Amino acid sequence: MSLRKGMALFTYPTTGDFYALFIAELEHKDALTQVDLLGNEDIPEKERYIQYYI
Repeated sequence: MSLRKGMALFTYPTTGDFYALFIAELEHKDALTQVDLLGNEDIPEKERYIQYYI
């Protein structure tokens, strides 16, 4: 897969066993990766946030 310059691949967990993938502009990386999506304490903290992939 080839992304345009300034774009990146991100994932976020769902309440099931799946992750959603999406593409967003890198300028929004800091804001995206700080959002706690799931308040479930059974899910490891690292897995509750949007993750950035190079």
